Amino acid sequence: MYKGDDFKEAGKIYKNVFRLVKKSQIKWIDKTFVGFTGEMEKPAETLRFTVSTLNFTLEDKRYKNFQADVEMISNYSGWEVHLNLQQNILTTLLTRDVSHCTLLHTLTM
Repeated sequence: MYKGDDFKEAGKIYKNVFRLVKKSQIKWIDKTFVGFTGEMEKPAETLRFTVSTLNFTLEDKRYKNFQADVEMISNYSGWEVHLNLQQNILTTLLTRDVSHCTLLHTLTM
């Protein structure tokens, strides 16, 4: 999304990408609109990176842990801003494992 030396410009783009993702609406199969929710982490020039996570607001199990990460990173060549859309595998696995362990615990009692 951005790659350059200017912290202020990177911060502006970081905030704008976050705002655009947060206000975006997706028309779902049943004709309802769904979007993302989350709070923005404020970038600071003294931090090497800042990440704001937005979660998809849908109860469908297949998309329950889908998220958008907006990140601003400082590296040797300056500042970068990225948007990552992904399934949060760790949350999915932990949820499955907790459910599985609860079921096993219930069955063994």
